[in-house]
Amino acid sequence: MEVQLIDGRFSVAEAEQILIAIVNVKIAFHAEKIKSLTLTPEEIKHSETRIHQLEKKLKQVVEKMKAKELSTTNIHAYIDIKFPPSIGQ
Repeated sequence: MEVQLIDGRFSVAEAEQILIAIVNVKIAFHAEKIKSLTLTPEEIKHSETRIHQLEKKLKQVVEKMKAKELSTTNIHAYIDIKFPPSIGQ
């Protein structure tokens, strides 16, 4: 199942706001997971690594948009949700 989140042309400032908002939600998710008392050290490390990756990628894409001195940019964002097959069907 695919869910279309974003499909449009935005000013660079708007695109930056959208990307920051999306990445911040994912970072907040991982930060909450880290606070969980049930995570293993490996799971905590994974979430910390993922937060770092998200911050780095966001910085790279924003810098690239600004360096190209574009007035607008297109953003297309989808979520692809896979459901496990039902047992016995």
